[in-house]
Amino acid sequence: MDAIRSSISPTLQSAQIMGSHIAGPNRGEIKSIGQIRSSLDRIDKLSDDLNNQFSISRRWHIQDQLEKLQQKQQNLQQARYYRASRSMMKNERYKPSSTIFTRMH
Repeated sequence: MDAIRSSISPTLQSAQIMGSHIAGPNRGEIKSIGQIRSSLDRIDKLSDDLNNQFSISRRWHIQDQLEKLQQKQQNLQQARYYRASRSMMKNERYKPSSTIFTRMH
């Protein structure tokens, strides 16, 4: 038992386990554990930030594509109306004069 106890640092021997954390003086192994936890928290935050930025960028790209498609749809609709009106005007010109409205004198 003494051999095992002597292999454990005094910092860890004086530490206490509280929930899932080791509490004790901020030196040695406990300090290293704190630094590692801090680094992992920072990595998690950076990962969350990156995911959020990607999500925002993706949403912007999709919104931009949607606006372009809506504009294209509007342009096609206008072209269809223009073509229909031109076709109607063309057909009116070639109808017999009896069906074309004329001014009455």
